[in-house]
Amino acid sequence: MQERYCDKYFSVLGDSMSTLQGVSVPEGAAFYEGGRKWEFGIFAPQDTWWGQVIAALGGKMLVCDAFSGSTVSRDPLCEFPSYGCSDERTGSLHRGEVMPDVIMVLLGANDRGMRVAVRGERDWCFEGAYRLMISKLKANYPHAQIWCMTVPWAENGYKMTPDPYSEIIRQVAQAQNCRPIELSDTLYPSPDNLHPNNEGMKIISNRILEQV
Repeated sequence: MQERYCDKYFSVLGDSMSTLQGVSVPEGAAFYEGGRKWEFGIFAPQDTWWGQVIAALGGKMLVCDAFSGSTVSRDPLCEFPSYGCSDERTGSLHRGEVMPDVIMVLLGANDRGMRVAVRGERDWCFEGAYRLMISKLKANYPHAQIWCMTVPWAENGYKMTPDPYSEIIRQVAQAQNCRPIELSDTLYPSPDNLHPNNEGMKIISNRILEQV
């Protein structure tokens, strides 16, 4: 497995669970910064789920585009393109002429938390927005593998069963020939019942590696 991804470039498209001060872009949109690094035990890439996955596979980080509070869907009243289906975010995962070989998408927790409409073709509905986001990623990075991760749960967080947002992720991944990664059955410890701590990151990364 490691040989297959050795020296391949990985990019991440995510929300606060994938941020890290000094690494993720844009700057100023990181959850894991300042005192939260100590509270959650997240100090460096090797403490994050994506850093652990990339290291285990022998790959190289290219871009981590992770925006705290971001949704997949567009807020009709929001002019700032922080949402995952925007042109800006779906076109931000390369550096110069270097393109990603693998794009890992972990988004949907905030759509779920905000109770965004699940079904619908418009980009302010989760289904339409997720489909649009993946279509744009495939158009911008046609040679990249796209890993679509369903949304994990904090151990003490409110559980939605079944989770319709994760079901949309599975359906879109299969329809658009992406790799679905099942995390909706994954529970992780969290000091705030939302964001994974150091141990939570290990649980998420191990679950990803089991499937890859």
